[in-house]
Amino acid sequence: MKIYFINTFYQSYFFFFRCCLTLISKFHKSKSILILDLDNTICNTWPLLNIEPDLAKVYSRADCFFGVKDYVSSLVQNRNIILVILTSRNLKYFYATKQWLKYNSLNYQFLFMTNSIDLKFVFYKYLISSRKTIIIDDLSYNHENGEVFFYHNIINHLEKNKNVTYLNYLSLQNLQSHI
Repeated sequence: MKIYFINTFYQSYFFFFRCCLTLISKFHKSKSILILDLDNTICNTWPLLNIEPDLAKVYSRADCFFGVKDYVSSLVQNRNIILVILTSRNLKYFYATKQWLKYNSLNYQFLFMTNSIDLKFVFYKYLISSRKTIIIDDLSYNHENGEVFFYHNIINHLEKNKNVTYLNYLSLQNLQSHI
């Protein structure tokens, strides 16, 4: 029963997501979207995961990669791009996420949180089907355990798509050196 509820909730959430983007595309001058991931992309979460067991505290206290933030801000300002935050965090961390975004003065139009990387991939596919998209996402996991793994199937899909400019883990390394 719980799984059904979660799936039903996320179907409604995805519908809401599509409606928001439809409205934006009708009323916003921009022809491009920038999709930004949080964890280990602009938000340095993994070092805290072995220290702090409370994810709400991790999500609200993690350091910002200011090099990534400055890069994103310049893209949004100079190109009039819609900034969408899309992160694989449980919705129960919504407040901690909003708190972190506010503290770090990240100006975004939408914040979407998914409970899985698979659902995040569904969102990506929907977004990139309609317009030019810049995606900044490390698409990696397991940093806290010493060996980094990647979601290669998603990375390959993004890199092959002509509507997508994808900044991957290696591209982010240089920008992330500015904390």
